[in-house]
Amino acid sequence: MYEPEIREALKGEVIRTIPQEKLVDRVSDMMSALYIVMGYKLPDPGTFSTIILHFIATLRSCYSSLTLEEVKLCFDMGTRGDFGSFVMLNVYTLSIWLGSYRNSDARSRVLKQIDDEQRRAEAEVRRREAEKDFNFEACVQSCYDSFLQYGTERLFLAPFVFQRLREMKLINVSDREYEKLVNRFAEESKRREERNGCRTPQRLNEILMEKIFSSAESKAGDYFVIDYFNRLKEFDMKEVPFDTVKPSVRMDT
Repeated sequence: MYEPEIREALKGEVIRTIPQEKLVDRVSDMMSALYIVMGYKLPDPGTFSTIILHFIATLRSCYSSLTLEEVKLCFDMGTRGDFGSFVMLNVYTLSIWLGSYRNSDARSRVLKQIDDEQRRAEAEVRRREAEKDFNFEACVQSCYDSFLQYGTERLFLAPFVFQRLREMKLINVSDREYEKLVNRFAEESKRREERNGCRTPQRLNEILMEKIFSSAESKAGDYFVIDYFNRLKEFDMKEVPFDTVKPSVRMDT
């Protein structure tokens, strides 16, 4: 509840960055609306001005990291009773509302979501930048050279090699073939765990299941790449045919 509204309010102007004159105007409008909604008569101009300046001083000193849109949302939540029973409309009450809002679980969840999204976005940017300096074809050719010389003894395949070769249509494997092999490796891994004395519960927990299938997917990818290398070797090919639009070697399992 309120999480979409909080996410939107966080995009607003941060209080510490707002000039005093603009802040006075905006807070005056919000406070006037609040008095009306709560059924209070607006104080005389002199008293109202004192209340506004006092409240702004509280915002500056205690809540300057909030946005003005968050303050408005906080007012809306307070008038609905989300911060407890209402006693009296004054700066003290508004400060309690703001503290409750700032420390609310809903706001903490939204901030964490935004932080996680930012971290993922930054990681994706770093990945793309790294790819610019990474020569995939040279990497695979180096793997194939090692395979021709040493077989699988010294072969190391990065997890993405199979998927990229598949996307390039150099390896032709159906989803059904891939999933069948992944399941086979997963079952073998499960039986191996049981033989080693690790009694797997009837329902595997999510962490163990993820571990098993991640390993199985990696093994299946390596299997198909090695099989592809074997096919190239059978045709006495020294180079991986990246320059071909269609695969020169069809792999069927």
